[in-house]
Amino acid sequence: MADGFRWGTHAPENGFTLNPHRLTKSIAEQVAVDGGKLLQAEVRSLANTADGRVVVRTVRAGTAGSEPDEIDADAVVVAAGAWSHRLAATLGDRIPLQTQRGYHVTVANPGVNPTLVVNWVRPRIFASPMEIGMRFAGTVEIASLEAAPDWRRADALLTLGRRMYPGMDVAQVSRWMGHRPCLPDSLPVIGRSPRASNVFYAFGHGHVGMCGASGTGRTIAELVAGEQPQIDISPFGVDRF
Repeated sequence: MADGFRWGTHAPENGFTLNPHRLTKSIAEQVAVDGGKLLQAEVRSLANTADGRVVVRTVRAGTAGSEPDEIDADAVVVAAGAWSHRLAATLGDRIPLQTQRGYHVTVANPGVNPTLVVNWVRPRIFASPMEIGMRFAGTVEIASLEAAPDWRRADALLTLGRRMYPGMDVAQVSRWMGHRPCLPDSLPVIGRSPRASNVFYAFGHGHVGMCGASGTGRTIAELVAGEQPQIDISPFGVDRF
């Protein structure tokens, strides 16, 4: 690192993943091993049926413009990140979900090899070692799902990254922008839909989606199975809005 970095706080209990895509892919593969069926499609809407089931209307990838397929389900979990409120709205649930957009740049073959995530606190930038290189991430941008990326934010991260690691090779750089689903009170939505008792919501974790995923998944599984959750989920209900 640059000479100006004289000291820091070591937080060995903090975790991170070297490859989020591989992590997610391995979970999906385990679902298939356990008997689950994976279907890639765009979900257009949800609807209740007279007998208490849920109809999921989807359009499969590559078939845009065709009539939606319908899937009858005993229960549905809406965990669609920043797009979740649009599905909830098809049931009549109005949820003030917004997106805090984040950016990162990844430098392949950077020539520097830290083994832990480094957080430069004042400009709020994180430098993370990844399987594909060094990733610099940070910033919050309030913008719609459809708004074009402002790549100046990513470029600013690279500038800060080069200040952290002056000797870094930046010949191979990629940029990315993504959406963090957030609610006004900074709490996620976890629980049943007030309008459909067999539709369950699990979204809105903001900056801590990976941290909150396992606990949320366990809680939703308990609800779907008709069990009492191990935690009090009343602060996370849709009815708080």
